[in-house]
Amino acid sequence: DELEARKKTLQQTDVAQPALGMISRIYLCILARLKVAANAAAGHSFGELTALCHAGSLSQDDFLKLAAARGRFMAMAGKSAGDPGQMMAVRATAEQICELIEKHGADVVLANRNSPRQQVLSGPAEAIEHMQKLCRKNRILAKVLPVAAAFHSRLVTDAAEPFREALEAAAFHPPRIPVYANTTARPYPEEPGEARRLLGEHLVHPVNFVRTIENMYEHGVRTFLEVGPGAVLSGLVRQILAGRGHDAFSVDASTGRNSSVLDTASALCRLSSLGFYLALDQWPAESESDQPPDPVFRES
Repeated sequence: DELEARKKTLQQTDVAQPALGMISRIYLCILARLKVAANAAAGHSFGELTALCHAGSLSQDDFLKLAAARGRFMAMAGKSAGDPGQMMAVRATAEQICELIEKHGADVVLANRNSPRQQVLSGPAEAIEHMQKLCRKNRILAKVLPVAAAFHSRLVTDAAEPFREALEAAAFHPPRIPVYANTTARPYPEEPGEARRLLGEHLVHPVNFVRTIENMYEHGVRTFLEVGPGAVLSGLVRQILAGRGHDAFSVDASTGRNSSVLDTASALCRLSSLGFYLALDQWPAESESDQPPDPVFRES
């Protein structure tokens, strides 16, 4: 019962987002210690903050502050209007869903283009319910998601404004590597003001993950390592790039079923087998007496 209660708490937006941020940063510090160097980065929704931090655009302190603020503002989103809205995953092409929305004048938006056959809709609760019925009539699998509000739509506008204010307090730096934005599917601008504006609009604009991955592939990226809890995004990458030469895998491939140490080690072995340099001598020893002089994870 206690475990289930903790899981329920962890699913709350204001808790989940800073938790995701912290776990991702821990993984990134481990990878940095082993000299794993990325040539480009991207995230999905919240993960865009993590990608910007990894690229040096945000300090770790600013990243964690923004992660907590984003979760807090999104948890409160839409409540003042009485209907925070809902989100619904559908198994269909973007063209199919857009045609259905236009035909019936549904008050929903295509919030996430996740893969060629997986989309997510956002909108008022009544509109999502209506859209779910339309999907069933058209034999389209649709499932309402357990989220706090209709993210990446106009219904979370009241979360976007305070988040923009929080961004003004954060120091932005030109990224060391390209960070592909969900909104434009292109690399973030180097100018701090433009970067703030783009990230500030992120909450109310759709996530075009398909185009993001397509653009990264067109620019030469062939190996995609998912950093953070779970393996959903690496699965989406495999769907997007099906039939084209690439590798996509996660540091948490078993999503908690196996030891996180085993999963991380397996991902590192796979990177090494693909020809990437890793400082494997920095992997922690089995016993404390065998530890190297400085076991602290440091970013390279």
